[in-house]
Amino acid sequence: MDNCNANSLYGAIINDDVKLFITFTERDGFDPNAVKILKLETDYFDIMYYDNNQMSFSLLEFCCFHGAVNCFKFLRTEYQSKITIRCLEYSFLSGVPDILNECLKYQNPSNECMKYAIISHNIDFVAFLANEFMLPIDPELCFKYNNILALAIHIDCKHDAFNLLPKIIWYKNFEFLDLIVWNLVMPNTQFYTGMPILHYAAKYNFKSAAKTLISIGVNVNSQDYCGNTALHVAAERDSVDVVNILINHGIDINKKNNDGKTALHYASANHNFEIVKVLIMHGAVLNLYDKNGKTPFHYATMYSRGELKIFISSCLFKQMKHYISNVISNIDGKMIHEPDRFIFAFRADFNKSEFDEAANAIILNGNKIDINVHNTSERKSIEIAKLLVSNGADVNAKDFENRKTPLHYAAERNCQKLAEFLISHGANINAKNKHGLSAIHYAAGKENKELIEILISHGADVNSQDNFQITPLHISSFYNLKDITKLLISHGADINKRDKERKTPLHYATKSHSVESAQILISHGANVNLFDFTGKTPLHFASMYYINEIKDLLLANDDYLYDILESLEERNNIELDGIRLSDKSRNHMENAIFLISNGSFPSKVNSVRNASERKSIEIAKLLVSNGADVNAKDFENRKTPLHYAAERNCQKLAEFLISHGANINAKNKHGLSAIHYAAGKENKELIEILISHGADVNSQDNFQITPLHISSFYNLKDITKLLISHGADVNSKDNDDITPLHLVCVKNFIESAQILLSNGAHARPLTKAKLDPSMLAYGIFDPRMKLLLLKYRCINAIKIMYFKLRNLLF
Repeated sequence: MDNCNANSLYGAIINDDVKLFITFTERDGFDPNAVKILKLETDYFDIMYYDNNQMSFSLLEFCCFHGAVNCFKFLRTEYQSKITIRCLEYSFLSGVPDILNECLKYQNPSNECMKYAIISHNIDFVAFLANEFMLPIDPELCFKYNNILALAIHIDCKHDAFNLLPKIIWYKNFEFLDLIVWNLVMPNTQFYTGMPILHYAAKYNFKSAAKTLISIGVNVNSQDYCGNTALHVAAERDSVDVVNILINHGIDINKKNNDGKTALHYASANHNFEIVKVLIMHGAVLNLYDKNGKTPFHYATMYSRGELKIFISSCLFKQMKHYISNVISNIDGKMIHEPDRFIFAFRADFNKSEFDEAANAIILNGNKIDINVHNTSERKSIEIAKLLVSNGADVNAKDFENRKTPLHYAAERNCQKLAEFLISHGANINAKNKHGLSAIHYAAGKENKELIEILISHGADVNSQDNFQITPLHISSFYNLKDITKLLISHGADINKRDKERKTPLHYATKSHSVESAQILISHGANVNLFDFTGKTPLHFASMYYINEIKDLLLANDDYLYDILESLEERNNIELDGIRLSDKSRNHMENAIFLISNGSFPSKVNSVRNASERKSIEIAKLLVSNGADVNAKDFENRKTPLHYAAERNCQKLAEFLISHGANINAKNKHGLSAIHYAAGKENKELIEILISHGADVNSQDNFQITPLHISSFYNLKDITKLLISHGADVNSKDNDDITPLHLVCVKNFIESAQILLSNGAHARPLTKAKLDPSMLAYGIFDPRMKLLLLKYRCINAIKIMYFKLRNLLF
């Protein structure tokens, strides 16, 4: 890279010092056609998009770039240096007529020439290129490089002043605006976006544009396709200056858009105190409902969109992106009522509104928001709430969508001071939304004792039930909020209160594996043997997976969901526990739960599984030590806790249950015992524990399926060997006379077939449909299976196969 100091070759060109330049040409090795990369100090580089002020030039191009006419003529005279298109382009930038005229003899102007003419602000060049060569003028370049005369020529040629207005307003250039507005023919025409021009001035808070447009007759009350006036837009975009101008020019301050919102709704939602104050001063109606039944007061008590953006960017962007791309359940992003929270899941291809909705859901559902963001948000809400209340806003107004009052939103946001303010101004402490939730339900899901105490001290019902008969104690127990659970109990919360599904708070605590909450509940007299409506006791839930642990397992491995779907392709015809799986008939999360529950763990997620099992054992010990029935069967599937432990592949939990009297051979309604579930896992230790405690290796379910059928079908060779070594019947038949050998032949599991045959399996058992193993293997026949069956004297089966194949091929 050459330097460009004054005494260098390129410095001579910059200064057009032809004498110094000639001295360089007389030196040995001088190449007049050399192309060099140069680093220059010039204002043009930010214009021309080159990194680090670096460009490559030939000597003649460098002369054109700097307007070095004497050096240019010397190179042309002495070396006949070639004029390139870049020479012509740079000559429009430097603007030296002699160089430009010479270049035009050899090259035709391009769009780049027009670009450099606009940059150089030489209006004669711009007009020359537009008139003589019909080159278009790019308005964007005129805006960017502030060339108003070039834009005037463009407008004169194209007559498109109206379409340029949004961009001019965006640049906030009054000179351009002044040029454009006086060329407008129909100032009230809408753009293809459906927005009138005044809306753009409101959107970008361009005060001068708003004044000018109104002065030329733009309709101040014009609406876009959503029914928004410019005042709606200004309020939504926090454009204070434009709000004042619009109000002073008589805009309808209470105009509703298609969603029923007024400008005050938007200003309140943005927590913009100044705009709210101005609107109220000029007659904004405080208690107008929007389409969802929300008044401005409701929005004042919610998080603002801007605060959500701050939260996303400062706290949770990476985590949320990971969450959204992985969680599969409830794929349309709708709200589901489950205890007090709204459980959200999101598509990977989420759009901007879904992104905001995701942030809102994550914040409202207990994730830690930056304390400064939270405090600032609450302070703004209180300021606006005071302003609204002092002007007559209804503190108990309920929205249409969820029938929530402002107090519901304050409790949902965990805003203690805001809740206190609302209560002090007459908020109904026990008001319920459409789900029957009161403020204390929302507060019970937050880690804020002070908020609960404020609510209770003002008369909140600690045993309030929602539409599902869920109490605040159910909620705090589910989320393992120990201090909240203790506080509610100390104020008289009913510890054995049942919800609509007959679940007690202890069911909720054990369902979520909340060890500490379970301990608190039991120590205060919770009944450990109460059944819910499916017949499950808390011990059943302790033995099952908690849904969030399923999600943790999925999130622990980015590729795990794809593994699950691939596994489903192999397993979509398995009937286990009376449920026939189909990849098309069950949603992704259900499939995930099924596969995880049946032992499909990649090594990366074992730590999550182990932590889950550890919590289950802790709770099981707590329940059993307080009299829980270890052999209780649920109503739905007649499963015992041991069934669930084996289904989850939880060896230590199973061992604990057995040591406390679990019936090893108890069967569920499908006739499955614990060893059936264990036979489908790759866990020899679990099988050995069950067998050592008396599990029947030849136990048959209602379809006469044995554990050996299951291990053979899943090609679990070690489990198959273990079962056989403990006396499993290799020729056992199910209701259709299908043996384990039939199953391995169907799946073409050669090694499993070898194990079965070497341990005495009959080579040609017939099913009720008169099929032997070789017939079942016909569709996927492998030469190795042929040799194996031949070894075990299946010659007749091979002949049948041969004739079938010959007929098929020939």
